[in-house]
Amino acid sequence: MPLAFFLAPVFGFVLAGAFFLLGVLFPLGILRAAGNQGPRRLINQGRLRWRAEAWWTGWEELKLLGCEPAFRRDIRERLAGLERIGTRQARQFGWEDSVSQAVAAATQWSLVFALAPLAAGGVWSPPLLGAALLGGIASLEAFQSLGTAALRARELRAANRRVGPAGWQTLGVTGGEAARSGGVPSVKGWLVLEKFGAGYERARPVLHPLTTNFSPAGLTFIIGPSGSRKSTFFRALLRQTAWTSGTCRFGDRDTETWPDRHVPAQFSAARQGGCWFHESLRTNFHNANASLSDPDMEEELERLGLAERIRNAPGGLDACFGENGSELSGGEKQRLILLRALLRPAPFVLVDEPTDGLDLFHSETVWKRLRREANRRGVLVATHDFTAIRPEDPVLFFQQGHLAESGTCRVLQHGDGLFARWCGYVRDLV
Repeated sequence: MPLAFFLAPVFGFVLAGAFFLLGVLFPLGILRAAGNQGPRRLINQGRLRWRAEAWWTGWEELKLLGCEPAFRRDIRERLAGLERIGTRQARQFGWEDSVSQAVAAATQWSLVFALAPLAAGGVWSPPLLGAALLGGIASLEAFQSLGTAALRARELRAANRRVGPAGWQTLGVTGGEAARSGGVPSVKGWLVLEKFGAGYERARPVLHPLTTNFSPAGLTFIIGPSGSRKSTFFRALLRQTAWTSGTCRFGDRDTETWPDRHVPAQFSAARQGGCWFHESLRTNFHNANASLSDPDMEEELERLGLAERIRNAPGGLDACFGENGSELSGGEKQRLILLRALLRPAPFVLVDEPTDGLDLFHSETVWKRLRREANRRGVLVATHDFTAIRPEDPVLFFQQGHLAESGTCRVLQHGDGLFARWCGYVRDLV
């Protein structure tokens, strides 16, 4: 009896067993690798959603904090990472399907090789050999899926290169500005406004031309009835409302030739109804000042009466408080936004209604913190809280977009102008 009669089955079954094990273990390994991408993909999707949320809802806040370039880079990196994970996962699933089919074909061919000599009594007759070859050729069709998977992987890589920029454009994070985070001039000295006006159209200014100046250290109150354009004045300083006339100087440096982004960089601002980003408290503070240490943050939280609230929150400084601070009370969110603005290093700080809605105790802590800040830089506060003004404090009184009066509180209060009449009106109400 020919030797092939004994050796062919042994060799064929060993080969079939090897292919079978490979066909089970290798696809399982690929599936496991693909499955491991799932949680990473979900985590990245969640973080990207938070960042995109902050991008859309807190656009002005990002510009005020000066971290817009960092956000642009971060969103681009997260989008690219998410696309890489998705591409890898899709490719792995494709390879798993192809390998399974190819291994099944190889197992089939090895079994034919093993069983054919047994069926023929150890003799490879030409008809049997032809039938075996036809069966093998037919089984090779399954191997085409490997080529299809390789082709699909190349298509996925090409699509990834096209989809990436499209995703960035959807979020508006393209362009070279993201890389230009430096070059902002550092200024010192008085903020001087001469015939400074602003509005939405040059022919119809909302803020009528005014001339005034602000000390590089000290607390200045912006006072006036509702609708007197106090907040518009702040928006104009930040170039969020177009300048229609006049000049703005920092010390002896005229800002007329500066790029638009350089002027807002000289201010830190806490807007009324500002945005709290859906990230940890530490990240929110680092958006304002990346050099802050944990003890610095805890000390500042203590000054505004927020330390215990943060210590009791899950994660402490790493706690997130929901979308736009939905898990914070109105007063807590307001004080955290104010603190974030105060932590940003800038020559001047603009604060809009810092104590609106706060009780007397927390209002007092806020005013103490603002006066402490005014010892080292200029702080401009728009408020209706007349009780916080001291006799020596400088006051600007606005009326219907005009700077009606300016001077110290003592001088204006004992005069016969609008501010004195307004103070008397407030006293009568109280």
